[in-house]
Amino acid sequence: MTYICLHAIFKAWNVLQYTLMKPLNTYLLNFPPRRVERGGSAVEEATRIYRELKKSGKLIGMRDIMTGGITIANNLSLSTNNIKDFKRIKDLKLFTV
Repeated sequence: MTYICLHAIFKAWNVLQYTLMKPLNTYLLNFPPRRVERGGSAVEEATRIYRELKKSGKLIGMRDIMTGGITIANNLSLSTNNIKDFKRIKDLKLFTV
């Protein structure tokens, strides 16, 4: 592969990323900022999630567990491409775009 070919591929990728991300950023900027719980109930939710998943033998990553706990504690919906892991969390509302 030549340098020119690689350059064209990267340039096309950058244009495609900008084309896809601009509408998404505009959409997300329409949501008002929200205060997010920093402890207490979010930690309790994450602990509950960890115990349930460990008991069922379907444990997921700790970051995903914490994200799920924060989302549930603040009564939010989570938008993610990682449906495989997050669908295991009971009571977690997933938001699809």
